[in-house]
Amino acid sequence: MCGIFGYTGTRRAAETVVDGLEKLEYRGYDSAGVLVLSEGDPVLVRTVGATRELRERMGKQPPPGHTAIGHTRWATHGQPSERNAHPHRCGQVFVVHNGIIENDSEIRRELHHVGTAFSSDTDSELIGHLIDRNMTSGMDFKTAVLATLPRLSGTYSFLAVTDRSDSPVIAVHMGSPLIIGKNAEGLFLSSDAHAFPPEVSEILPVSRGDVVILSSGKPPEFLLGAGQEKPFQSWSVTPETQGKGIYPHYMLKEIHEQPGVVRNLLAGLLEKTDGHLKINLPERVSRKLHKARRILIIACGTSFHAGLFGKYLLESIGLVSVSVEVASEFRYRHPVVDPERDLAILITQSGETADTLSCLRLLKELGVPQIVLTNVEGSTAVREADDAMFLLAGPELGVASTKAFLAQIVYMMFFALELGLKKPHPEHSNAHIYSILDEFFRIPALMEETLNLSPSIRDLVKPFTHLPSTLFLGRGRDYPLALEGALKLKEISYIHAEGYPSGELKHGPLALVSDSMPVFALVSGSELLPKILGNLKEVHSRSGIIISIAPASLKGALTDVVNHQILLPPVGDFFLPLLSTIVLQFISYHMADLKGFDVDRPRNLAKSVTVE
Repeated sequence: MCGIFGYTGTRRAAETVVDGLEKLEYRGYDSAGVLVLSEGDPVLVRTVGATRELRERMGKQPPPGHTAIGHTRWATHGQPSERNAHPHRCGQVFVVHNGIIENDSEIRRELHHVGTAFSSDTDSELIGHLIDRNMTSGMDFKTAVLATLPRLSGTYSFLAVTDRSDSPVIAVHMGSPLIIGKNAEGLFLSSDAHAFPPEVSEILPVSRGDVVILSSGKPPEFLLGAGQEKPFQSWSVTPETQGKGIYPHYMLKEIHEQPGVVRNLLAGLLEKTDGHLKINLPERVSRKLHKARRILIIACGTSFHAGLFGKYLLESIGLVSVSVEVASEFRYRHPVVDPERDLAILITQSGETADTLSCLRLLKELGVPQIVLTNVEGSTAVREADDAMFLLAGPELGVASTKAFLAQIVYMMFFALELGLKKPHPEHSNAHIYSILDEFFRIPALMEETLNLSPSIRDLVKPFTHLPSTLFLGRGRDYPLALEGALKLKEISYIHAEGYPSGELKHGPLALVSDSMPVFALVSGSELLPKILGNLKEVHSRSGIIISIAPASLKGALTDVVNHQILLPPVGDFFLPLLSTIVLQFISYHMADLKGFDVDRPRNLAKSVTVE
């Protein structure tokens, strides 16, 4: 989950690499470092904390040189400290590394036995020592790297250089993402193409198993893998899509971008011909959906919640059996699948989530067809899956996902509606589904109206910022949203929160309720409304503080039951989750901001989880 960045060319490398690392901080920000090759001795600068600390450490005159590698860290081995920060120097070799070396204990014992002195607690340092020992034995740099790879087990990528001023950069991709970028000024390497400067016009994703040499003034030289067989792709990104604009945090900006995300999705997913609406899924994807007798949705974290939301719709509208699986559990339990009847939908915002990719590879081995739902074109998941659908959410740099999650639940809606159109249903006739599709065009404006609730939500949650714990409740489709609301609050405000089905209160969680326990309740006007009101009365009778999130039409029904109401614009129950999701995001955002925390960089977390 670390970010790595490298450059070789004609521009000053130090500033280029640190600029790239700053855009990669969503992948980790425990520590950072840069190694610059110059005419004299290499210059290594490392620091604890974010890249702004690294800039300060380098000072007003960054070291000269036209080749550099850098790293921003999310700790796996060893606590955040300067000694554990990358790049690591190992004799004549420097390395930056993303991922995990699983046989590190074995390698460390072997190196210790031959007298190697370690300068960190990381597994990353071992890579450099193995390369250095190979070079000391007489191998050239290229051969030494290739001879090291069979010794390493795990999912990882790394960049390596020697201490020579003319050293090339050797990049190895064995499971963690790496992308090459180029322009007239040189070659770039990054964990994410969005970290490249705007002048980069072409990119080439490095495939798993590729080993490539980058030298100034030369095209990339692939030693292993199929990279040389692939052309560079055109690429463009604007500073406007990368910056915060008028917002104090990326997360707040990305919350406000959600109406635009839905408009982008509607432009691609809904087609109007001669006044008739058509869901515009790719033919291969539509065929897979209709053939499936069971759908396996596999994901982690926020994406798992989107999948659980999808289960409710796919079963109730699409009339198909759905199983939602946590990726880190699914692959280890010897799952029973049927390649002729099953379809796997794997949801991964980054397209690089290690646990989800492992499940993808397992399902391919078992012959189960797959569709990947992701936000990143050219990601590993896209390259390896049968088919891919894109969230079109644009760069999401806040660690806590917002617009990508909302795009995921929009896709779940469309998958369910697509299936519903081809199956007779007593409650969801084709006419009813087409009326839903037509209503979709009104939703972005209602989302924008919901964004106006932000100041009142901030005022409402302010008294609760000191409380240690809270509950989020929902029934039916609202239950996955309750899970997501609780996760968001935990992630960025560090307040303990749990999401529960409202009907489960009496089976244990009710013991937690008191006059110091805020309870956020998602309420819809569905057939479950009497049940929901009954559950809230259980909380009310025990002096719990109830904050309802409901359409304005339910104001009267809730007045005597809840303490506070967050009233949403009038909208049908099908679309209500798109508005209530925004409210849940504002609750967590404002709670964290009022507590003075770094909203975009929550402690101990990173956005792209590339380790298992």
